[in-house]
Amino acid sequence: MMKTARRIAIVLCLLIASGCARSRPKDPYRFVPGERLSFSLSYDSESASDFGAVFAKAGGRAPNVPSPMKQSFVTTVRATMTVTVLGRDNDVVTAAVRFAEAEVALKVNGLDAESDAARIAADLGRPVFARINRRGRVVSVLGDPVLGTTSRGYVSSLLAIVQFVFPADWRPSSGSWTVEEDGPNGTAVVQYRRTAPGETPKTADSLITFIKSKEKDLPAPKKAFSKTREISRTVLPKGEVEATFDTARGRLVSLDGTETEDFLVNEQPVGRARNTIHLAYRGTDRPNAGEMTALADAERAMAAVAAPVSLSTDVAAENLEAASYGQDLGDATLESLLAELKAADETGGPRFDTTPLYLKFRALIFLHPETCAALGDVLSRARTDGLAMKVLTTALNAIGHPEAQSALADAALKRSSDEKALFKLLFTLSTVERPTPEAEQTLRTLMDGNPDPNVVVMARLSLGSMARRLAVTAPDRATALVQKFCDGLAAARTPEVQKSYLLALGNAGSAAALSAVRPFVGDANPDLRAAAVRSLRFVTSSEAESVILRALSSDPEAEVRAQAVEALADRDMTPEAFAVEKDSFLNDASVRVRLALMKNLWKARSRFGGVRSLVEGAAANDRTKEVREAAGVLLKSD
Repeated sequence: MMKTARRIAIVLCLLIASGCARSRPKDPYRFVPGERLSFSLSYDSESASDFGAVFAKAGGRAPNVPSPMKQSFVTTVRATMTVTVLGRDNDVVTAAVRFAEAEVALKVNGLDAESDAARIAADLGRPVFARINRRGRVVSVLGDPVLGTTSRGYVSSLLAIVQFVFPADWRPSSGSWTVEEDGPNGTAVVQYRRTAPGETPKTADSLITFIKSKEKDLPAPKKAFSKTREISRTVLPKGEVEATFDTARGRLVSLDGTETEDFLVNEQPVGRARNTIHLAYRGTDRPNAGEMTALADAERAMAAVAAPVSLSTDVAAENLEAASYGQDLGDATLESLLAELKAADETGGPRFDTTPLYLKFRALIFLHPETCAALGDVLSRARTDGLAMKVLTTALNAIGHPEAQSALADAALKRSSDEKALFKLLFTLSTVERPTPEAEQTLRTLMDGNPDPNVVVMARLSLGSMARRLAVTAPDRATALVQKFCDGLAAARTPEVQKSYLLALGNAGSAAALSAVRPFVGDANPDLRAAAVRSLRFVTSSEAESVILRALSSDPEAEVRAQAVEALADRDMTPEAFAVEKDSFLNDASVRVRLALMKNLWKARSRFGGVRSLVEGAAANDRTKEVREAAGVLLKSD
């Protein structure tokens, strides 16, 4: 009886083991340590971005509005992509990936960037170490710390676009599936669909062709700009890539297609990218022992100074950042860069590309903070409309460490009577990510002790902007500034001074200011009512929204209603706001107000039904020509 029971147990165990073995299908990829796969690669990319509209909305017509930013890049890469399998750790393999013999062409803002292209080509030839799971998804990448920021971006883009990822339960008979893949813009949901027999010619029974398309990019976490202001980013993918996979040999054979991505910030279109890939398998060989040893040694050396990251990770490790800036700086020194900047300032025309100089100064400021004092001295004498002012303020703001802020503060104090220069210096100083006490005190000094009332107003508005950033990094300091503005507003006796405090509170965007602002929403002076309504744009409470909506629907002055619309444009539209804005669009007497409302409604068309038909009706039958024409433009843009 005992023997029979033991036999039954053994049989059951075998059956269970057999069932478990069958539950996991054969891995689609055949990763063999010591093998090197080679592919010919052709990659073409065009991208353009324009954040001007976003910046304009963020600042309205306030004096601290930055200029619109436009950029465009056109890139071609021709290379041999090699994937050398180094080893396997359970379900993940490590492979050295290179883009050898790379030929890179790059245009930035319409101008050839030959030196940058040469650097990218050299960097693409360096091996990066990708960890790839058994289904083909790139889990993480370990790169050489000396790779420049731009080069790392291209490596990530190339690795992302050549991924071919199977589902966990894939079998050769699988027809379609959906998986997640990582890339430079985050994580995307990607659909694979097997082509129907005869839809695509095949040369062997083991070759299967699929159509790969991104369904959507998963929403990126909102980036807090302050405690009351968040920036939401959206990526809308389109396009298809045809992929052929050899199921018998477990390898990708080809990729061929184009993907496009539209980028939105707070539902506002800001850019588009178009990427075309042609990848073709060329062959497999086995590197000699010396080559394999060199790759293994390189991986260990990189792992000692850097950490592997996801393709969707923004690499922020300081050692990688420093190495990248070192690559940007090269052999340049403070003296050589100042000489180059002086020559450009004297002879550079309107089409002069400041990007190379900016990148070098940014790297210098990061790596050598001690040079900032000298840069501040240059700023104290620079022409307001010159290249030196543009390059140095931008670079110092981008790094924003205490030494950079000290240089900006010193230049601002030395030019305290130069309104045009202060306009640029104070904006730059007020928008650093982590304002220092010295930077704050500089703005306080200019606000409290300058005899020029225009300078006082600029400093006050700049302190408001600084308070919004301090709400994240130093809340107590932000609270003190907001209280100072509230006290100043209460003590002010002229409409001009009252308005400047209202605008400063608006830049600060603190909910604590609502009680101080509210009385001015009903002031007899329409200019003050408009400023008060506008000052609530960054206050996210429903109470603040109700105040704005009431002004839109009932204030007798068109300027006040227009400022209410502008304030609503900076907020996420709620159902309550949609109802009021729609009603006001249909009934307001001001063409300016109605045009702004139509733009707000159009931006929210994906979340609220009936917007398209509303705009179509306006294009066909609106009572004013301006609204009809603007509605037609919106419809054509979609």
